[in-house]
Amino acid sequence: MPAIYDEPFADVSQVPTYLVSKFAKKFVTVVLSGDGGDELFYGYGRYNQFVNRWRRVGQSPFLHPFGVLARVTGMNCLLEKLAINSRRGGGGHGLRSLLGLSSIMTSKNAAFAYNESISAWKHPSNLVRSCAEPELSTKFLNSENINSELDLERLIPFLDFTNYLPDDILVKVDRAAMANSLETRIPMLDHEFVELAFGLPFSEKWDGQQGKVILKSILSRYVPRSLFERPKMGFGVPIGLWLKGELKEWTMDYLSPSNLDKVGVFRSKQTQNILNQHLQGRADWGEHLWGLVMFQAWADSNL
Repeated sequence: MPAIYDEPFADVSQVPTYLVSKFAKKFVTVVLSGDGGDELFYGYGRYNQFVNRWRRVGQSPFLHPFGVLARVTGMNCLLEKLAINSRRGGGGHGLRSLLGLSSIMTSKNAAFAYNESISAWKHPSNLVRSCAEPELSTKFLNSENINSELDLERLIPFLDFTNYLPDDILVKVDRAAMANSLETRIPMLDHEFVELAFGLPFSEKWDGQQGKVILKSILSRYVPRSLFERPKMGFGVPIGLWLKGELKEWTMDYLSPSNLDKVGVFRSKQTQNILNQHLQGRADWGEHLWGLVMFQAWADSNL
C-alpha cells in the first residue's frame, strides 16, 4: 500500500478497492465509477444528521457555554474514549452523539463543526510530536458570509466535494486502479454535470427521508427499485480484527518504540498505549491504528 499510494494514505477501504480493481482487470481495461454522487446529491446519511444537530444545538446561545465547559474540563476527551471503547460491542451511538453535540456547541460556524465531526483524531497534538494543528483558513471555513441557516444543505456537501472527495476518494480509486493497469472514468465529475447538479433545487436531492432522489427516479426507469432501495453500505473491512490477528506482528513492528523514535513523528508512549488497548480488546482503535501503521510503513521506505 505505501508503494502504491506513494504518500501516507490511510483510508482502510484502499485494500478492497485495490483487490476489486485487480479482479476487474481480468475482464476489462476501463471501468466507470460513481464517485461524486453522494456529494452532489446529498447521499451521505451524515449530512442530514449534522444539519439537524446544528440547527437544534449549534445556533443556541444558551447551550454554547456548556460546550465550552465540556472542552475546558476534558469532558470531550472522556466522551471520545468511552465511545471508542463501546464500539467493541457495536454500541456507543449515544456517546458519539453526545461527543458530536459538545463539539457543535463550541464551533464558531457550521463548517468548522462539520470538519471536526468527520475528523478521526479530535486531538492530534496529543499524539504527534511538536504538533499544533493550524487554524483552517480556507474561504469556505472562515468566511463570515456563510449563512448557516440558508445554505447549510449546500455548504456541507460542498465541503466534502472540495476536500474529502479529491483528497481521499479520488486518490484511493485512481491509484488502486492504476496499480493494476486499470483505467477509471468518473462521469459524475464531468464539469457540465457538476454544474447541473449544484444548480438543482434541493428537493430533487432530498425528500425528507432519503438522498439522491432524482438519481433514483431516473434509475427506476431501467432497474427495479428493489435492487437499489436499501440501506447504504460502505466499502469497509474488519481492520480492527486484522490488526489483532494476521497483521498483529506487522503492526507491532512498525509501532514499536524503536521504530516510532526512529521516524520521530508520533509520541511513543501514547501510541503504545493505544496499541495495547486495542490488542487487549479494551477498545477498538482499528482505523486509528491503520493510519499510524501506514504512515510508519511509508516513512520506512521514504524518509
